Amino acid sequence: MKKKEWANIARSRKWVEIGNQCTADYLNCVLTYADEMHKFYFEHVEGKRVWSVVLRVGSIIFFTAALILTLTIGYTDDANEFLVLTMNIAALAIASTLLLVDRQFGFSEGWMRYTQAQFEIEKVVSEYHAQLISIEILQKEGEEIRKLQIDTIVNFDKSLRIIVIDETSNWSTYLRNQINILTTKVDSELAKARQKLEQTRVQMATKKKEANYEKERSKRKGVLIITFNYQNIKSGNLIVDGTQYIIKSMQNDKVIDGLPQRIHIVTGIIKLAESEIPFERAIKIVDGINELVIG
Repeated sequence: MKKKEWANIARSRKWVEIGNQCTADYLNCVLTYADEMHKFYFEHVEGKRVWSVVLRVGSIIFFTAALILTLTIGYTDDANEFLVLTMNIAALAIASTLLLVDRQFGFSEGWMRYTQAQFEIEKVVSEYHAQLISIEILQKEGEEIRKLQIDTIVNFDKSLRIIVIDETSNWSTYLRNQINILTTKVDSELAKARQKLEQTRVQMATKKKEANYEKERSKRKGVLIITFNYQNIKSGNLIVDGTQYIIKSMQNDKVIDGLPQRIHIVTGIIKLAESEIPFERAIKIVDGINELVIG
């Protein structure tokens, strides 16, 4: 049906003649209002219908894609598993966002309300048109028929306006609820984001503190205690990082401090009463006391 035909559902009808001019003018005003309201809903319902279909079909497509990706995760190798999981979450997020946009702007809800409002207006126009024709058929005269006509038109006018008022009230309630839901969700997400931000800040501060501690600790020097597991040591020497240390008679251990934290090679010779024992050892020096047993 063409748009113009829908826009004139009331005035396009052949209404009965009203003898009183004021009553006739009132009827014309009501018919004009009925056409304007019907035209408003007709012109706006198409946009809401298109957006509703686009958003919901889009959400179904992305949700289906997410389901397919979920099924393929079990057959994906480790190298691509993270990518598939990311695509799965992205598809779900897009589907959820499309539904959120539809709910927030009320495209599907408005499509249903506007369509219903059109049908209600058409129903009321048809019913009161029939009532006025019935009154004309009664062929009453004088004040009684004029009173019956004006009462019928008043009821006609009230019915039309109740439809629009109810639809507007439903729209206001729906919009208010959507705003409250969105506000609650935003506040909740904001609180979570703040909590996450604080946790991240604490974690970063802790990691920075630990990193600084490790950095300072790595600069500290280590102490090496070398224990000789031999009896009757006469003498000897050992070399650590090019520095030679003398081992005295009957000395069973040697303490060397100020060593950087890394792997060191310890070489030397221990002279016993009847023999000489060369040695070479590798030891990793860390912060604090390090022990090396020779023999």
